[in-house]
Amino acid sequence: MKVLIKSHVICTLTVCFFLVNVLMCSFAQGKSAIKKITIAVQNVPLDKVLHQIEDQTNLRFQLNASVVGLKEVVTYKWSNVELDVVLTDIFNARGCTWKIERGIIYVHRHIQQEGDGAKFNKLNDTTTSRLTLKVLDANGNPIPSATIVVKGTTTGAVTDMQGIATMQSVPDNSVIVVSSIGFQRVELPRNAESVLEVRLVAKANQIDEIAVFSNGFQNIPQERATGSFEKISNRVLNEQVSTNIIDRLKNVSTALLFDKRFANKFIVRGFSTIESDISPLIVVDKFPYAGDINSINPNDIESITVLKDAAATSIWGARAGNGVIVITTKKGQYNQPLKVSFNTTLSTTGKPDLYYAPQIASSALVAVQRQLFDNGYYSGAERNPGKPALPQAVEILIKQRDGSITAEQSEAQLALLDNHDVRDDYLKYVYSTALTQQYSLGVSGGNANSNYVFSGGYVNDLSSVKARAQRITVNSIYGFKVLPNLDINAGINYAYNDAKSGSSGYSMNEFAAYTRLADNKGEPLAVPYLYSMSYVDTVGRGILRDWHYYPLTDWKHVKQTSDGTNLTLQGEIRYKFLKMFNASVNYQYLKGQSDSYILSDTSSFYARNLMNLFTNVDESGNVTNNVPIGGVYQTSTGSIVSHNGRAQLGFDNRWDKHMISAIVGMEISQAKSEGGGYFLYGYNLDPYKSTQVSNNIYYPTYITGAQQTIPGGVTQSPYTLNRFVSYYGNASYSYNDKYVVSVSGRRDASNLFGVKTNDRWKPLWSVGGSWDISKEGFFNVPILPLLRLRATYGVSGNINNKQYAQTVIQYGSSFLNLTPLPFASITALGNPQLRWESSAMLNVGVDFAFFKHAVTGALEYYRKKGTDLIGTVPVELATGVSGGNMVKNYASMKGHGVDLRINTLNIDGEFKWQTRFLFSTTASKVTDYYLANVNNSVYVGSGTTAPIVGSPLYQVGAYKWVGLDPQTGDPVGIVNGKPSKDYNAILQDTSLSDLVFKKSAFPSIFGSLSNSFYWHGISLEFNISYKLSYYFLRPSIDYSALFATAAGHSDYSKRWQKPGDEKITNVPSMIYPNPFGRDQFYKYSATLLEKGGLFRFEYVNVGYDLLSTAKRKGKLKSLNLGVNISNLGLIWHANKASIDPEYGASVPPPRAYSFSINASF
Repeated sequence: MKVLIKSHVICTLTVCFFLVNVLMCSFAQGKSAIKKITIAVQNVPLDKVLHQIEDQTNLRFQLNASVVGLKEVVTYKWSNVELDVVLTDIFNARGCTWKIERGIIYVHRHIQQEGDGAKFNKLNDTTTSRLTLKVLDANGNPIPSATIVVKGTTTGAVTDMQGIATMQSVPDNSVIVVSSIGFQRVELPRNAESVLEVRLVAKANQIDEIAVFSNGFQNIPQERATGSFEKISNRVLNEQVSTNIIDRLKNVSTALLFDKRFANKFIVRGFSTIESDISPLIVVDKFPYAGDINSINPNDIESITVLKDAAATSIWGARAGNGVIVITTKKGQYNQPLKVSFNTTLSTTGKPDLYYAPQIASSALVAVQRQLFDNGYYSGAERNPGKPALPQAVEILIKQRDGSITAEQSEAQLALLDNHDVRDDYLKYVYSTALTQQYSLGVSGGNANSNYVFSGGYVNDLSSVKARAQRITVNSIYGFKVLPNLDINAGINYAYNDAKSGSSGYSMNEFAAYTRLADNKGEPLAVPYLYSMSYVDTVGRGILRDWHYYPLTDWKHVKQTSDGTNLTLQGEIRYKFLKMFNASVNYQYLKGQSDSYILSDTSSFYARNLMNLFTNVDESGNVTNNVPIGGVYQTSTGSIVSHNGRAQLGFDNRWDKHMISAIVGMEISQAKSEGGGYFLYGYNLDPYKSTQVSNNIYYPTYITGAQQTIPGGVTQSPYTLNRFVSYYGNASYSYNDKYVVSVSGRRDASNLFGVKTNDRWKPLWSVGGSWDISKEGFFNVPILPLLRLRATYGVSGNINNKQYAQTVIQYGSSFLNLTPLPFASITALGNPQLRWESSAMLNVGVDFAFFKHAVTGALEYYRKKGTDLIGTVPVELATGVSGGNMVKNYASMKGHGVDLRINTLNIDGEFKWQTRFLFSTTASKVTDYYLANVNNSVYVGSGTTAPIVGSPLYQVGAYKWVGLDPQTGDPVGIVNGKPSKDYNAILQDTSLSDLVFKKSAFPSIFGSLSNSFYWHGISLEFNISYKLSYYFLRPSIDYSALFATAAGHSDYSKRWQKPGDEKITNVPSMIYPNPFGRDQFYKYSATLLEKGGLFRFEYVNVGYDLLSTAKRKGKLKSLNLGVNISNLGLIWHANKASIDPEYGASVPPPRAYSFSINASF
């Protein structure tokens, strides 16, 4: 590894030296500029004259088109005339002034400056004083060339490159007007302060134009970005109320698809891998984030940039094939007055709609179990020496049969079950209103030599089942200007998470539909669990502990707690030299620790069951407790420690019409993780005592005497150490702000790769270009002020951290072995050619604006191809590999899609109406994969992961459906092209051609529509999401599950019962005995295929700004009240079964209400 690092350092320094020399030469050659103008035009728009001046001088204009009048028809004639004379001729007649600075001609409305000898218009009877203003955007970045005017006068100033302007003798009772292109104008009263900071808000229809993207290494202005970037501002992130940042990304960006099946994961532009992780790379403040993403306080985030194509992601190399999410946290600014912000949110969530679940009716379940009892279905369970649990209805029927109760008593008890729904008890005794509290406090500021930001956050979440979660976050970043060109930044971020379990929520498969959790007085009742009630009612005779299970109280005796800490330390040294160069060194240290434990005290069913189960009573009546009396303590821990270092050299220079921006650098990183756990028995806190019990000894169990080990022992998670060494480069060249060319490359080496991969030169790279057509002289389309074309192509990578380049051997021992000697098995063969997966992407896009930027957006089309993907291949059994398979880089797939983003300003006045429309399509198919000797049944189901060459990676497969047998109600399928009820043959022998496939189990079209309304400080926003063009298999009755576990579906009531029913239903009849494979065939048959399209009402926001600009006084700068309502439900669904396709038989989350207060000082 040392040799590898040394070689990478030498290569990096060589590239840096070469780039510096090339750029210095190009800078020296571009210094000359033409200062004489020759132009002769007649009746042409003024903007064409200005373009000719740019061409002859290598300068460019920055001006307000509405002030200058670019479309005015003019006639001019100059021959070898000085530039100063030409500019004076043009702009003096239009009441404008101009100045040349850094190759830019700045043009402004004429403003009299006191120092120029102009008459200063004082207001009557007022005193005056000096005033300095600093004009910043919402992110704290300076705004140069902003215009500052004393209202009612011609006195004012223009901000410099640092956004600062100073005026002398400003009347104390005057009004200051601040304006700049692309920002909303601000008027503020003059106060006693001599220095004022003004933050301008971008106009709604100008947001895209002023965007600056971050790729994690550098900031890139939108006009110079050739790749596919999408920036999500702090304002957009705050449209949704959530304690974690992932939830706030939903429905606010194109290409990001969230699906309940992914849990907390999401994908960017479809799937790029087959067997590896689908998650994008998460970058926080310049480095990949190895900690728990849920530990980040959303209020600390300034913006998020989504990197979607290879030009944007390739600089991250072998970890960026799934896309990159770049998170930028809030920072302090130099010369920023103290700012204090505080926000708090209180969210409440009601009880879930449990009756959405398609649960079988209680009376129907009793009838089914009565029929099964009459047919002897439960006789085997009654004879089973293990005394398995029996349904309550069956226990009643057994008592009647055995004469313990009369027939009348039996019917009365069964009638009580008929009329009871377990969901009533859950809603009455288990669920309550959930409550979430969020608090966040931030302080930021700075002077000429330092800046700072400090924030703290607290979250307290009480769920509807009494589970509790807390999070405390502290973030602090300081910046120091040691020298005028030397900055040092240091930061620390700490997060603590704590979660405690509550009661178990409702599940269709947990208890029978008629189960009573409490009696009429609300006292907890025991329910059948593991063992039959008739057995646990009488067993023990004082020797054993109570063996009943009480759902309503047991959770109180099981304390499941998890806590985690994340500590991040960051440092940066940044040095600027020769005006155009900057060098930086960055380091990050991250340590994450997670600990969880489950304490099942002496009264918990888990502890009581183990103590009873492993109690032995000999012939003399002596009792031996092989599990010590007391609670059971289970614990597990995990930790990760990572180090990241980066050295980078940057170059930024503009001369004449040229601009070059470039970086080269080197990274080195290491991440180490490990974990473990253990069991303690006989656990007691007061006084403390516990003991470990061997899990290798077999003991006879109380019920049957069968030998069994006690659960537990010591566990050890795999120790992993991942190391990376990388070097990279990225450069862009811009000519005349119209043409941009970009290139990037990165080379990665890692201990995850095989030795042959590390030895081979194969960088990941990208190229791109853009053309701003709207700046061409021939382009004169008033309704289309912006038209920019972009195209990129490149290759990025993806890593499978679960695969190894070395042979992996697992050792073990087993009581069941013929000898007590340890054994070993090969779990993975060494693969010296193991490498990253490659993902190549072509992206073509157009940025546009219509009607004076009232409509802005971007349209992109991409094609991508994944090669060297991880895939499973069989190996000879003689190799000794467990399972007979190994993985190699051989599979491939390809995909394509479209992303469209449109922002519109529909009404702009005192009443404003804005719309954001997001539209994405994605499609993919496998082009190379080997899957041999598998039964075709692996291809059926929703979103199967058995790839088929030429088909989507995830699709819905089903058995062909003929219908129901009109005589018996049996489901009928196809075998060898003919109708059949041979279910074993259908499951085993169906060919691929006899299966029905619906392409895509995940949405192929998705997006959202958001509308925002503003009027006199009142705001209203709502968001609607949509997902279209996909399929799913809806759940239905499974008679095998109904018989075995009492888990029944409401489709039971729609079953075939008599000839002729086949014309009105496709639900099979219930028969006993139930043939093998009958339920399996129906469960995956084409009759259950449903379209998955939907429109969902996501949320509504209502806000009120109590302090309009004119009313702001004193230290209180803003005060906003807000109400958010989320989880508003489906507006439309494509399926005819009225099922929410994202939840199926699960219960969707209930409606949530949030109330917020945001203030700044």
